[in-house]
Amino acid sequence: MEQYRVTASHRKWKSNGEWNEERRQHLQKRNGRGWWKTIDTEIVPSYAWLHHAIFGDSPDWKSKFKDYM
Repeated sequence: MEQYRVTASHRKWKSNGEWNEERRQHLQKRNGRGWWKTIDTEIVPSYAWLHHAIFGDSPDWKSKFKDYM
């Protein structure tokens, strides 16, 4: 049986005196030796993760990994 999981990473950096942020979701699959390998990645739009962080719900954006969550 194949095992999948969705993880997220958040990155913040300063460029030209301004702060930038980016959130990515990673679809990972477990291989035969028990290691997780990232097989796909998507960038979450800032309005979606900000809306979720502030209001606790999700706007109209849907992840392409929704079937694995």
